[in-house]
Order: sequence, then C-alpha cells, then structure tokens
Amino acid sequence: MSYGQITSAIYLKVSISDFLTLFSARTNENWFWTTAPAPILMGAGAIALSLSTIISCAWPPSYPDGVYTEGLGRRSPQAMALYVWLYCIGWWFVQDAAKVGTFYILKKYNLFGYNDTGKLVMPESALKYIRDNKAKDQ
Repeated sequence: MSYGQITSAIYLKVSISDFLTLFSARTNENWFWTTAPAPILMGAGAIALSLSTIISCAWPPSYPDGVYTEGLGRRSPQAMALYVWLYCIGWWFVQDAAKVGTFYILKKYNLFGYNDTGKLVMPESALKYIRDNKAKDQ
C-alpha cells in the first residue's frame, strides 16, 4: 500500500465516520436504529458517502497541497475501501453503545442534574468561571 493510498484511506475513514456519527447523535439517548432518519437525511447520507467512496477509490495520482495522494482502487489492495467501511461500521456500533451507556449513567446517578432538567447543567462554580473570564477570551 502506497503513501498516497494511506492518504485516501484516511480521507475515506473521516468521511464515513463523521457521517455515521450524525446518524448516531440524532437519536439522543436511544440506539441509532430506534428512529428512522428523515428521507432527506438518508438521501444526503447516501449521496455523500457514495461520492466519498468513489473519490477515494478513483483519485488520480497527484499532489494536492503538496501531499501525494492516490486512489485506493489504483493498485493492490483494491479492497481497502471495503476494509475501511467495515472498520468504520464496527466502531460506529461501539460509539453508539458508549453514547447509550453514557446516557444511562447520567440518568441513573443524576449526574450534572440531568434528571432535573433533561439536559446537562454546569455547576455554579463553572458558570462563575465562564462569566469571570469571558472578557479574557475575546
């Protein structure tokens, strides 16, 4: 596997995992499969992920921004795009399980006042720190 293909594999991995994160995050404390995405989101996802895969596989050998890049399908192993997809899907399930587990713990122990408001609440000391340092941050 060439350096250019590694660059393309990283591009594909970031494209896939970022979009899959959107499907996970939209269901809040539930598993990603509990609510079907809106048709517009599903269509946008299909188009974006398809184009990302095609671009990462067919990119001609070149030096965009001075970094050698070459499509995954241009030399062996041609199945690398499939391996990247499987890797991302596997970690997507782990990510979603971590999300559901985190919400479970937030609810069970009422961390950050989650049960009181339905959202995370910063302690007064953190809010005071933010107020006191707001001018410094600008």
